[in-house]
This record gives sequence, C-alpha cells and structure tokens, in this order.
Amino acid sequence: FPVTIIVVARWKLACTTAGLVLAIAGAITFALPEKYTAYAAVVINSMGADPISGLQFQSNILPSYIATQIDIMQSERVARRVVRQTNLDANPTLRNLWLDETGGSGDYESWLAQLISKPMEVEPSRDSGVIQVKYSAQDASFAAAMANVFVKAYMETALELRVEPAKRYTELFEEQARLLRSKLEEARAKLLS
Repeated sequence: FPVTIIVVARWKLACTTAGLVLAIAGAITFALPEKYTAYAAVVINSMGADPISGLQFQSNILPSYIATQIDIMQSERVARRVVRQTNLDANPTLRNLWLDETGGSGDYESWLAQLISKPMEVEPSRDSGVIQVKYSAQDASFAAAMANVFVKAYMETALELRVEPAKRYTELFEEQARLLRSKLEEARAKLLS
C-alpha cells in the first residue's frame, strides 16, 4: 500500500527518467558504427595416434593440447600467413597508415599481422574439442572472410608444424645414406683394384 502511494505521487518523475534513459540509449546506439561478428569453428581431433610421432593422446592431455592449438591460432605466424593469403600487404591505404603510425620503422608485415589479429577472439568450447574463432569488423562479409581465412591459415600452419620434423629427419637420413653409399663405393673400388 505505501509503495503505490509513492509511485502515484512520483509517476511524472519515473516516466521522465525512463524516457530520458531510453533516449540516451537510442542516441548511443545510432551514433556508434555498426559492428558485425563472424564465427568459425575448428574441431581439434585428438583421438588416436599422431601420424608423425605415433604417440597416443590421453584424455588428460586434451586441455593442454587445446591450449596449444589456441596459441598457434593466435600466433604471428598464422597472422602473417593471413596477410599473405589476403594480399593485405599490397593495400596502399594500409601502407600509408603504417607509415603514418611508425614513420616506416619496423616490419610492415608484422605490423599488419598485429593489426588484423586485434579484432579476433579465440575461445575453446566447454568440455569439447572445438575452438570458436570470432572476428569483428564494420563490414559483415569482411568479418566472415577474415574468420574463415584465419581458420584456413591455422590449419595449414598446424599441418606444417607436424610435418616439419618429419621432413628434417628425412633430410638427415638421406644425407647419412648418401655418405654411407659413397663410403661403400670407395670400399668397393679399393677391393676391385
């Protein structure tokens, strides 16, 4: 009963305050530029054996494995690959912006990689092997394209990181095999002479 008396007595003040709050919220909404967020998902397959090392993944390793994959996704190596795949390094507007901000000092591709990485967020899904990639931009199609390019660049980089050690071992073994073949040929030549 006493609350309704207070509300009735102050109804003009309550309506004015509510109208003012709605007007301010509307003005802020219309004044801010539109922002779109695109989502892409990556499934981290940690079941079975690693094709290179042959090691079996255990379920308790999964959280650290996913954290490692998130670090790779957010790495400069992946961002540089995105810059090269999208040809952003050839954009004269971005080059002029870099020159204005840095005076031409530093690595342009590294600066671009940092610039395009800022609007990206990477989050693991709860209790699963899925990583969510979010990319925000003022253009919806640009946000979607960048989210997809980051995922593609991540997958290529992750594959490279798995295959590079095997390539190095192959090169090492091939070099050793060449040395052994040449020693064998020398020994044969000595026996025949």
